Amino acid sequence: MLELWRRVKNWYYHWYLNRRYPRVKERGLTRAKAKLGVGKGWHNLVDQVYDICDVYDIVVSDVKQKYAGLRVAWWWPEHAEDYEPDYDGVTQALLTLEDDSYRICEECGQAGEPVEVHGWWYTLCAACRERMEAEHDKKVDRIVASSG
Repeated sequence: MLELWRRVKNWYYHWYLNRRYPRVKERGLTRAKAKLGVGKGWHNLVDQVYDICDVYDIVVSDVKQKYAGLRVAWWWPEHAEDYEPDYDGVTQALLTLEDDSYRICEECGQAGEPVEVHGWWYTLCAACRERMEAEHDKKVDRIVASSG
């Protein structure tokens, strides 16, 4: 059931993007720009996504972190039927990479787990979580001190 839900969600996302941003489909998202949307720890996952997509000339429209996981929006090119790609195999490979993101720290690339840090979900190792919480506490202290 979860697999069906992911496929429906992926289809709707493509449909919505095509309707809202028709010119994005012409060029897609470059590998370098995609890496700007995620932490350095996930750059290897983004490279793997693009390696898979380059083989089949798949257009990647969005790469981001959402609810502690990697999200990739993509679509097949218009001429995909000409070479009969392995739709299920590619879809499964990309979904596996998304699932792997829940076990890799998005900041440093070490083993991590989904955690909530001040209301936001990230996949972090223990050291990066402590650092992120400390940075947040410093920001809060500065705001309190300046407003007082």
